[in-house]
Amino acid sequence: MNNKNRNNSEEGFLSEASQIARNRESSEGFLSDLVNLANSEEYADIDFSAELEEELAESVTETPSVAWNNPLIEDFNVPTGNTSPVPEEIPTPAPSFEPEPEPFFVPEPDAPAPEPESAEEALKRAEEELFEAELALKKAEAESADDDDFGDETDEDEEEPVKKKKKNGISYYIAMAICIGVFIYSVGKLANYFYTGYKYRKDMDKLSEVVGDISADVVIKEPDTPEIFFPDEQVYVASSANYVDEISDDWKNKYATLVEMNPDCVGWIKIPDTNINYPVMYTPGDYEYYLRRDFEKKHLMRGLPFLAEGTQLNVSQNTLIYGHNMNDGTAFGNLRNYLDQSYADAHKYCYFYTAYNQGVYQLMDVVITKIYNTEDTCFKYYMYSDVLDQKRFETYVYYMDKMSSFDTGVDAVWGDQLISLSTCYKRYDKENGRLVLVFKRIQ
Repeated sequence: MNNKNRNNSEEGFLSEASQIARNRESSEGFLSDLVNLANSEEYADIDFSAELEEELAESVTETPSVAWNNPLIEDFNVPTGNTSPVPEEIPTPAPSFEPEPEPFFVPEPDAPAPEPESAEEALKRAEEELFEAELALKKAEAESADDDDFGDETDEDEEEPVKKKKKNGISYYIAMAICIGVFIYSVGKLANYFYTGYKYRKDMDKLSEVVGDISADVVIKEPDTPEIFFPDEQVYVASSANYVDEISDDWKNKYATLVEMNPDCVGWIKIPDTNINYPVMYTPGDYEYYLRRDFEKKHLMRGLPFLAEGTQLNVSQNTLIYGHNMNDGTAFGNLRNYLDQSYADAHKYCYFYTAYNQGVYQLMDVVITKIYNTEDTCFKYYMYSDVLDQKRFETYVYYMDKMSSFDTGVDAVWGDQLISLSTCYKRYDKENGRLVLVFKRIQ
């Protein structure tokens, strides 16, 4: 048999072997069929060497387990085999945090050596490779150009806030100027507040040098207070006061000096160991005149203590005195401390000197009350500062004692003289109210 016929016979043999492999459902018995085909009369003239049989046996033995009819091996010139059936589809593994296994790889079986490539085919293949290389180069250049464009856009994005800042520069500086202005204004107001407080104290110290310490050398004698009965019981007792209205020549001279400085001054009030050490002013035609004025009648937010409208010195049984509640303790700011009973017990004496007497008073009530409307029909403490009769006096004493924050052990009866210090106070319910301290004269 010549080489041409032999090659045709071998190609026919391989074709029939491939057909047998495609028609079988598994590799079982394939080798026997292949041997039978080789020993058939048609291919009896072909000499299958031991080397070919060994290669066929190795291809059957080394081929991994895959579906026999898998299209991946249909085009193999030499079919592969496996002794055990496998599922048609390889199930997808469940997601896991474990590293995924290497992809299943089916090695191709040994194929017959390709025939030598002709010069035309080699030239054609080289042209194709050159064309693919040119395409790859163009693609790489295009991707590089895209990257450059992206970089340009990034630069523009980075510059955009700067442009916006430039556009909004005027608004930004205006806002900054406003904030700085508000800050400077606030600092100025705060500095002015503390400065005026400091100057207020200095001015009061200068005035106090005129009157001296009115509480010095005063021996306080607390009288024995008899049992008290209130108006609703319709039983009254006489006053237990043991004081006499005597004015020393020393006080007369000091008071005359104050009146020369300002004729609206009607007396001096002091509570030892507190900031309360002030002149007391009175202007019947405009009783709030010193609400925002100092002793020289200049504007001053802290003002000075002044008598309530309708008060008549040495005639009114209750002298009502108003003053501001300042946060720095000036004016009547110290009165807040009297809500603490221990503080009140330690500062229970008040000195009030006028042109008519030198009086020493003892704390009787500490009251927080609200501001009522004019049409409200209820007890209003500020309606009891004029000349009182016995019934109105005892009504005032009864209700102030009832509203007092604590019991001081001090009571008043008809015939006693009282002074009431009133200042602004914000109540627990956030409403503006009044804090009132009532003192009874004891000598």
